[in-house]
Amino acid sequence: MSIEFPESSKEITIIKGKRYSICTCGASAVMPFCDGKHREINEKEVCNYKSIKIISEKDTKIQVHSAAWDS
Repeated sequence: MSIEFPESSKEITIIKGKRYSICTCGASAVMPFCDGKHREINEKEVCNYKSIKIISEKDTKIQVHSAAWDS
């Protein structure tokens, strides 16, 4: 069975024990990683974006996507 991901999804390599913050607001300058831009957006637009934190127990690859990346 294959999974189809949106075109804007990103594959990233995750290193065991390293903490990653993934953007959910779509405004990061270092996509797909969070650069804290959501804090500014939250203040201006009265919303509540937060990054997703990931720490893996092993080296792996994952596919990530946020609908906000498409807007």
